[in-house]
Amino acid sequence: MKEDYSNYTDENLIKIMNEGLDLDEEMFFVLLEIGKRNHPKTKELCLEALNRDLGFDEYFVSSALSTLYFYDEDAALDYAKQNYKKFHVHSLGSIVSLLSMDSGEEIQTLKKREFIKIMKDHLKTLKKKDIEEIFDYDNFMKVYKNV
Repeated sequence: MKEDYSNYTDENLIKIMNEGLDLDEEMFFVLLEIGKRNHPKTKELCLEALNRDLGFDEYFVSSALSTLYFYDEDAALDYAKQNYKKFHVHSLGSIVSLLSMDSGEEIQTLKKREFIKIMKDHLKTLKKKDIEEIFDYDNFMKVYKNV
């Protein structure tokens, strides 16, 4: 059963993150709680988690990337742009979903538009079985057809 981290102090949450095992399932929830609070260390902790777990745990990478995206979209886009080729299909699916959620924005930042183009080109190189695992693939390609 998932622990309720909403009652923990910021200091305790950060201690748990710093002392947590790389692949400890609870780190998902601790990082999510830190992000919900807009704690000043959110970006730093997300980037540490992403850099530590990129090759090991695609679910934690997806979770950390989502938390970072909602906390600091530019930092998440920068990280994704540098690492998308290393992402597991599940992590690719997460970034596609995040970008798809923002598809209704009238004005996309230049950085986001550039990354959407890169991502579209990259997705076209994937095997059919990998594309089938990306939940929002069709919607992403449709809404960004002119990018």
